[in-house]
Amino acid sequence: MSYLSDFRATPEAVARMRQDVLFEHDDNARRYSKFWVLMILSSALAAAGILTESVAALIGAMIISPFITPMTGVMLAAVLSQRANMLRSVGLVLAGAAAAVAVGFLLGLIVDAPVSPETNALVAGRVVPIGFDVVVGALTGVVAAVALVREDISNSVPGVAIAVTIISALAVTGLLLESGAYAPAWDAFVLFVANATATLATGTLTMVLCGVRASLGFPKDVESGDVNANDPRHVDRGPWSRVVTLGAVAVVIAAPLIASAIHLSEEQGTQDAAREAAVEWAQTRDVEFVGIDAAGEHLTLSFEGPTPLPSTDALATALSTAGVDPSGVEVRLVPVTTQLLRDEPAVPDP
Repeated sequence: MSYLSDFRATPEAVARMRQDVLFEHDDNARRYSKFWVLMILSSALAAAGILTESVAALIGAMIISPFITPMTGVMLAAVLSQRANMLRSVGLVLAGAAAAVAVGFLLGLIVDAPVSPETNALVAGRVVPIGFDVVVGALTGVVAAVALVREDISNSVPGVAIAVTIISALAVTGLLLESGAYAPAWDAFVLFVANATATLATGTLTMVLCGVRASLGFPKDVESGDVNANDPRHVDRGPWSRVVTLGAVAVVIAAPLIASAIHLSEEQGTQDAAREAAVEWAQTRDVEFVGIDAAGEHLTLSFEGPTPLPSTDALATALSTAGVDPSGVEVRLVPVTTQLLRDEPAVPDP
């Protein structure tokens, strides 16, 4: 259909995309300074928003976050088979992530009380990765790629989408590391890795489907005189080189996703084993199993019943048998009391 042609890359579009997201131009110093200023400010605003549980501050951090530039730079450089540009963009993604974690750690130093998922709802929402988080990251990659191909879509749209899945998870990672909560910090970092890799995977694929390739942009750039035809950063290395580059990117992207999936599967398996042991233990006591809460490797098993709580020795043994470390499990009893309501004696009318 004709309207699909609006999503096909043109030589002008590829030249514009390279100008927008690749750090290969004479104004690199200005572009780097802009990236780092916005990176530090958005990270600080995200960490502050999480500490104060301010959703408005968190949204502000997402709006000004510059992560879209190196993220889309990785996608574009991979499709164009430009190793130097891809390494440069990957380096910015990793350095920006490290800076966001460091800023969160430093802001955590000024807070007296430790940050934890139990006391902060925004933190709790970012330490329990779920499969749908990867779906969000994947959709974000599609949005970012389409917005880059089409000039009439503002970069702020995918920029906010990318920041939603990345900047808050990195800030939470730094805050939890400062509080000594290493297991939840790892979970928050896994959320970042899963979202970032899913975004890069679908974004790169979307650019390929939109017809982005080096042969579109290179001749136009040479004719305009903006680049040196002999500059290795701009050479179209041919189809086999592109296949190898995209294959390498696929491996790099798939590895963290597989590791994340394994980590989530192990966590879910631990929770299922603990739940089964808790249900069986409760059936032989005068209590009822209510549910399980997880924060990293720490589990809380909740029960309802009369006080006092029965001995948990048998429960600890059952957990150990199921492969769950009892030292990381907390048992919570919600007391339940029963009272019969008796009819009050009738009061005669005066």
